[in-house]
Formats: sequence, C-alpha cells, structure tokens
Amino acid sequence: MNKLFDKTISAIEVVAAILFGAVTLLIVLSAIGRYGFATPIPDSFDLSRLVLGVAIVWGFASLGFRDSHIKVSITSHIFSKPVTRWIEVFAWTLLLIFTSVLAWKMFGKFLSTHASGETTFDLRIPLWPFVFAIWLGLVGAIITTLYRIIQIMTRSDFCIIENSITGSRDDEVQNDV
Repeated sequence: MNKLFDKTISAIEVVAAILFGAVTLLIVLSAIGRYGFATPIPDSFDLSRLVLGVAIVWGFASLGFRDSHIKVSITSHIFSKPVTRWIEVFAWTLLLIFTSVLAWKMFGKFLSTHASGETTFDLRIPLWPFVFAIWLGLVGAIITTLYRIIQIMTRSDFCIIENSITGSRDDEVQNDV
C-alpha cells in the first residue's frame, strides 16, 4: 500500500512540476510577445493564474505524504515522544480542517462556475475544468493529510523529529552551532 501511495504521490509531483513549468513558459512567452512584438498571448494572464492554482494545490497534496514543507519543530526536542506525537497529530488535524473547509468552498466555486458558464475573456476557454482540477488537488491533500495523521498515530516506528520510518529515535538534543 505504501509503495502504491508513494508512486501516486510521485506522479502528482510530476504533474505539479510540469504545470509550474508550463506557467513559467507561458509567462515568459507572453512577456516576449507583449514587449518584443506588441502582441501578448491571448488569455495568458487568466491561464497562468488558473494553471498556477492547479499546480499549487496538487503540490499541496504531496505535502501531506512527504511532510516536506517548511516548519519549525522547537517542541520536538523539549517534550517526550508521546507528547510530541500528540502535538504533531494536533497540528496535522488543524491542517486537515483547513484543507477540508477550503475544499468545501472550492467545490461550491466549481458548482457556481460550471452553472454560470464563465469563460476566459479572449479565447472563451471554460473556467470550470481548472476549478475542478483545483478541487481535485484539495481532495488529494485531504487524503494525504489524513494518511499522515494515521501514520503518526499508529506507527510505533514513526520518527517524528526526522519524519521518517526509522525504528529508532534519538532522544538527545543535538546542539549543532
């Protein structure tokens, strides 16, 4: 199960990376067209912000599984392993709540965008597929965050400080200066 989940997350990360590359390329080409030839790419602003939104939430979906976001673990060295575990569960649960509310609101946005038939200005590209892709990324983030919470709560070999499966944990505080 873990290997399948790892491969799925890797695929999600590849999709997010490709989308970030596409946004970068679109912005650069539009700037060249706008300033070099006085002809920007039609709908480049709308498309770049929509694709960037999709890329961000799909990257956000991998955050729950990889646990590779920026964080400060000041308390990890102060408290015992069980207390630190519950602090981690609490923090991840807050993230789960936030992501769930965001997904709920985004699903409402998807429904309203689909019903209204909103499109981009120049090319008349429907907006709802982008909003739906953003919502799917948030659903993925909910699943991976829930997976992380279950992992922290149930795996005795889950090392919170290093955020990996190790089988042991250094209880000593390392003072690297």
